[in-house]
Amino acid sequence: MRKFLFFIALAICCNAMAEKTIVTSGYCYGMAASFKDSTVYITEIQSIDGLYMNSKTGFILGRDNYSLQLKYYVESSFNEKHKTCIFVYDLKRKNLQKKYDKMMKKYKSGTFIVKNINVSDFKFTPVDMSESVPQNAPEKNKKEKAK
Repeated sequence: MRKFLFFIALAICCNAMAEKTIVTSGYCYGMAASFKDSTVYITEIQSIDGLYMNSKTGFILGRDNYSLQLKYYVESSFNEKHKTCIFVYDLKRKNLQKKYDKMMKKYKSGTFIVKNINVSDFKFTPVDMSESVPQNAPEKNKKEKAK
């Protein structure tokens, strides 16, 4: 049974390594909030280039790095500690606008104080995830095809 589980785990790992990563552009916004405070910080929708996306799952690599960018900005600019930050993205602005409007409606209708962060004040910078992308995967495929 252990060998069977080991081979399943190995197959999953090999499949994960075979996934392709593409560099694309898209749109994003961020939000910083805390359970102890009613103040919520939301950035404007921004366009961003150089997003490393897993083509199979559609997830952006390094999402945590984008959240940390917003966290450091809120801590340094507003002296707000312990905020939980999220990074919301989509490849189409129309789809992201719907998510943005829904979130704004939710927080503005409640007892929250919503503070907007302008693009002129804060802009997400692309995170280089090229080191996490396997460089030898295409060469491996070429060797297999040659055999």
